[in-house]
Amino acid sequence: MNIQFSPNVAQYTLPKSPTKTDEEAPVEKKTVKEVQAEERKKVLQQISEMQEAKKKTGEGNPRAQRILSKFNSGKKLSPEEIQYLMKAAPENVERVIRVSAERQQNEMMMRAARTKTTTRHASMLAINAIRKTAGSGTSGDALTRSNQIQDSVKEYTSTKEYKDKPNDELNIKKKKKSPYNKPLHPQESGLWATANHAYLKAKDLNNPKKSTL
Repeated sequence: MNIQFSPNVAQYTLPKSPTKTDEEAPVEKKTVKEVQAEERKKVLQQISEMQEAKKKTGEGNPRAQRILSKFNSGKKLSPEEIQYLMKAAPENVERVIRVSAERQQNEMMMRAARTKTTTRHASMLAINAIRKTAGSGTSGDALTRSNQIQDSVKEYTSTKEYKDKPNDELNIKKKKKSPYNKPLHPQESGLWATANHAYLKAKDLNNPKKSTL
């Protein structure tokens, strides 16, 4: 026994007895059945996670895949089809809404154009924008986006509204007044002005030598 004295009080320190933490814990050996049960549990968990992932993307759901194939080919989806995707393939809904909004903007630009020529320019601007982003992180949607724009052009150019437009600016005065030549909504006018400015700027860059009066 070790005894330590201090000026005021005698302090005793007793030798420590070994504790369980000081001793090495015995290694627990598992039986073959226990190992197999654990492996089976891991496999079942992986299968469950894969099934959940498929549910979110619509993989393995024939109806969801048909709707997505229709959209990827360039066709519009109905509100009912989008609502179904929200339940059957929620991870694809954000992409569908984003690409559909881009198509809607292109349709608005084409309607805002005064002539057939400027209508075609509007769609060309949209296609070029997609090509520029083809190498970015969102390039996986490039084909779908392009298909949507091309379908919107095909759809709009078959309308009476497009057919009633003059071919170019020179023909506007010769063309009889059309019910479609109404004042544009401020937002539509601003978008078209921006698109037209970008087109004219690109045109000037491609033709540096211009005849001057």
